[in-house]
Amino acid sequence: ELREKIKLERQTKEQNETLYRKEISLRDNKIEELTQQLTVQNDRAQVDQEEIRNLREK
Repeated sequence: ELREKIKLERQTKEQNETLYRKEISLRDNKIEELTQQLTVQNDRAQVDQEEIRNLREK
């Protein structure tokens, strides 16, 4: 009875830890994706600013 309860609690804990790790991994991937998108947007903005500067100098 007690051993079975301990076994079930251990399994539940392991399942929760696995779910937690998956959730953290998904969040990390989303952060990486958004960081890459932001980098691309910043690069485009920098190119646009350089084009504006070049047009003003003409």
